Amino acid sequence: MVKSLTEELIRNGTDARVLTRFWKKKLDLPYVTQIRTGRGEASGYFFWALRAMREINRVHPDIVHCHGLEGAVVSNMLRFTSTKTVFHLHNSLTREAKFYGTLAHRVGSRILKEACVSASIVICPTQAVKTDLIRNIPSMEDGRVVVVPNMVEEFHPWPREKVDSLKTSLGVSGKKVILYFGKVKRSKGIEDLCRAYELLGNKEQTSLIIGGAPTWTENFFNQMKREFPNVIFTGFVDDPAPYYQMADVFCIYTDSFEGGETFAISLAEAMSLGVPAVCSDNPIYREVTQNDAFFVEPKNPPGLSEQIRKVLEDPNAATKLAARARVTASERYSTSAVMTQIERIYHSMLQGVGSASPELGKPLAMKPRFTSMNFET
Repeated sequence: MVKSLTEELIRNGTDARVLTRFWKKKLDLPYVTQIRTGRGEASGYFFWALRAMREINRVHPDIVHCHGLEGAVVSNMLRFTSTKTVFHLHNSLTREAKFYGTLAHRVGSRILKEACVSASIVICPTQAVKTDLIRNIPSMEDGRVVVVPNMVEEFHPWPREKVDSLKTSLGVSGKKVILYFGKVKRSKGIEDLCRAYELLGNKEQTSLIIGGAPTWTENFFNQMKREFPNVIFTGFVDDPAPYYQMADVFCIYTDSFEGGETFAISLAEAMSLGVPAVCSDNPIYREVTQNDAFFVEPKNPPGLSEQIRKVLEDPNAATKLAARARVTASERYSTSAVMTQIERIYHSMLQGVGSASPELGKPLAMKPRFTSMNFET
């Protein structure tokens, strides 16, 4: 998202730059500054933030748009300056109970909360996340929190023959395909989805593809591969487009705010390509899909299996929902739709408008100098 956001701002005439942590490779992009840090997680965050502050002091941007935990540290540091800050909340403040069992996670949660309090404006990708934020921080002023959905970049569809060739290489040619795409971690409900697939039976006619890479460790990823040998785990893929193109149904089964869920970009991507969706019944997915999906209560593999079976057996009803969802994705989650809202927020901030509403603020003759803090690049 940060890459698309920055490139759109530059195309629109804004002096936009990105500060990010150096991970595995150097990014050959003129607007990106990568900062090397030590390997220690906690020390890495703060060392990066101090280096970032030095760069901010050198550039003197009009607005600093912060992402991730490192961005949260920077946002907290900037509270003692006159710099206007946007903190983009990519992880919900409510998490699964076990998450707060470690000191590091409790400290991280406190840093995120303080960043929300200290920022000029907080962006949440869904109203459900905004409601959760204010529930966790009752002192937050409603006008400083604005809902702007995540953007879905336009996919370049593969030719049909190339998709068919990929299906053949995966061993799913002639089969109905159930797809999950995203990070492979326990909080995404992947284990329940695999169990639902096992209950579905009829492996000669259906396949489940779990697309995407594991997170920090591969322990859960490898465990799932051992326990569910009939499921196809792709690992990292360069281009998700053909996987959505071959899918008969997309499924994401996260239970509410588990894993810090705020939006589910893969769900919006599936919508944008007209793939019918089966989701866990939580307010985030109902909001993102505008109810144009099939919903199953969380932690219910038999119920999930039955709903997937119905979608595969009656594709007409699913196609109608998917068509409406595709319009929603085009109107709400396209790069142009999201950028319009982001730029209005920037303009409102620079004009001193007292609300974060994206409907406020007129275009300025001047363009802001913009620096983005990003943890995940």
